Amino acid sequence: MTVLMPIEKIIAKLLVDSAINKKGNFTYSEISDILEKEHGETVNPHYGLSKPLGNIAILCNELGLPLLSVRVHYKNDTSGRTAEGFYSIACDLKPEYKSMKPNEVRSKELELTRSCSDWQRLLDYLDEKATPSSQNESLTIPEQIELVVGDIITQNGIGYIVSTQEIETELIRRYGTNRNSILPFDYCYNRLSSNRPRKGPLFFEYLGRTQYRVLGKDYPYNGDVLAHPQGGTENIVGYCINGQQYMGKPDDFMDKRQAEFRLWLENTTTLSDSSLQHYVGAIKSISEWLNVNISEIFTEQEILDFENKCTLSPLFIEKDSNGNRMYSVALKHYKNFVVSTQAISVLDDYELIEIINDSPLISEDNKYSGVRKIKPALIETLGVDQKHPRDVKTSKNALCIAKYQCENDVSHLSFKRKTPPHFTYTEPHHLIPLGAHKDFEFSLDIEENICSLCSTCHNCLHYGKDDERDKILERLYEERKIHLTNVGLEITLDNLKKYY
Repeated sequence: MTVLMPIEKIIAKLLVDSAINKKGNFTYSEISDILEKEHGETVNPHYGLSKPLGNIAILCNELGLPLLSVRVHYKNDTSGRTAEGFYSIACDLKPEYKSMKPNEVRSKELELTRSCSDWQRLLDYLDEKATPSSQNESLTIPEQIELVVGDIITQNGIGYIVSTQEIETELIRRYGTNRNSILPFDYCYNRLSSNRPRKGPLFFEYLGRTQYRVLGKDYPYNGDVLAHPQGGTENIVGYCINGQQYMGKPDDFMDKRQAEFRLWLENTTTLSDSSLQHYVGAIKSISEWLNVNISEIFTEQEILDFENKCTLSPLFIEKDSNGNRMYSVALKHYKNFVVSTQAISVLDDYELIEIINDSPLISEDNKYSGVRKIKPALIETLGVDQKHPRDVKTSKNALCIAKYQCENDVSHLSFKRKTPPHFTYTEPHHLIPLGAHKDFEFSLDIEENICSLCSTCHNCLHYGKDDERDKILERLYEERKIHLTNVGLEITLDNLKKYY
C-alpha cells in the first residue's frame, strides 16, 4: 500500500471533501494557497504538486477508488494541458484508457469521482492515528525499519537517499517509536558504531552527515566497513562482501579476495572457524611462497595454472607433506571457489565471451528492470589502479532481452551456437565502456547498458573507422538513451563518442 507523506494527506483530505460535498474542483494555485495559508507549507503550484497528486492517484487505485487527482486543474485551461498531464498516470494505472483521448479520460474519471459512494475507505486511511496499534507494538525496531524501507523502495527505487530526520519522522508517525531508539547508522552495510559486526538486518549505505542510501535487506553490497567508536577515530575495520560484513584486525587484514574466499567457505562448508582461518592462511602462504598475487586469479584457467605451479614446487610439496596435506586441501577449496565465483570478476571482452560460449544461455523472456544498480566495489589489478567487475549473468540477460539478435541490424546473419539450445551467436558490448565507471554514480554493468551485437558490428566498434563506428553508436544510442536514463546513466551522444 502506498504511504502518503503528511502534506499528501492534507491534499487528499481537501479533494475527498470536495468530492463528497460536491464543492467543485481546485486549481493548482488554489491548492498551493491553501497549503501555505492554512498549513504553513510552501509548495510551487507549477511543479511541486505533481508527485503528491501522483501518489494520491496511486493510493486511490490501490483502494479501488476513482483517481482523486483528476479534480485538480490548471486555471483557464483551454489547451487541454490538464487532461494531457493527467492522461499519463491514468493510463499507467488503468491501461484500458490508452485507447481513449486525454479529454475523454479526464471526463470519465471526473464523473467517477462524483458518483463514488465509497470514499470512507480513503477517509479511514487518512484518519489513521500515529499512536501504535496492538500489532505495531509487537514489531521490533528492525522490523519497523524494514517495512518503511520496503515502502521507500517501492515508491522511489533502490538507491533513494534519505536523511536521519526523514527516517525518524516516518517511524514516529507510523509506530510511535521512541526517537532515542532510532539509530539508522546501526543498520548500515558500510558503517559500525564499534569494532564489532552487527547481528541483524542491514538496510542502508552510510553517505555521511546524516545521509543514507536506501538499499534494502539482503542487498549484495560490496565495500569497506568503517567504524567510529565512541571517543575514538574513524577507521576501516573490515569489508562488506555481497551484503555480509567480515571483520578483522586493522593491522592484519586479509585482502578482499581472501575475505571473499572465507565467506564462500562459510556458506558452502561446515568447517569450524579455526579451520576456515587455517585454509585462508594456507592460501595466503602459498601465494607468498610462489610469488603469485591470488587477487589476480579469477578464471578457471588461471586457477589451473596456479595449481600446476604448486604441484611442481618443491617448497609446496615439502610444506604440504609436513602439514598433513593441509595446503593441498586448501588449494582444492580455493579452486572450487574460483570456478564457482568466476561469474563476477575482472574479465576482458575475450574472457567474458569465452565463458558465455561455454555455459548454458537463458531462454525465458527477460525485460529491462529500470532499477538503478549500485556500483560494485572496484577490484585492484596488477598494472591497473582499479577495474569494474563484470557479471556474466548480466551479460547473458542482455543477450536474452535482445532475443540473440544484432541490435545494430536484426537482419545481420550469424551462425548458431554449439551449446544447446543453439541460439544465434551474438556478443555482449557495454555501450558506455566500463572504463568510464569513475564518471557515473551507478553501475555500468547493467542490462540497459549492454548491447547484443554480431561479431562484425562488435569488432567495428573496437577497431573500425570513425565514420563506420559512429553510425553504429548513433543507432544504438537512440535505442538505449531512455533506458540508460532510467538507471541513472544519463549521457549525450557526443560524450558517448568521446569514450571510443
